[in-house]
Amino acid sequence: MTAVTDSEFIALWNTAGSLAAVVAGVSEGAARPVPRWAVLARATPLRQAGLSLREHPDLPHANLYFSSFGTMSFMSSREASS
Repeated sequence: MTAVTDSEFIALWNTAGSLAAVVAGVSEGAARPVPRWAVLARATPLRQAGLSLREHPDLPHANLYFSSFGTMSFMSSREASS
């Protein structure tokens, strides 16, 4: 990704109106467009570290998380909140 710091990324994420706007904002300073999956991959460890990132209307209804074995899994919103 680009040289956007974690604090800049969090501020962009929390002020943007959609995930598409976050992708556009992160891509602004990059040599080429940053893919949506890369933006989501950056948000995942920040959430796991306990940082607050708002939900966007264009986010999927499942939360992507990485297990302790390094594999990606999907967890429904209900599972994530319990």
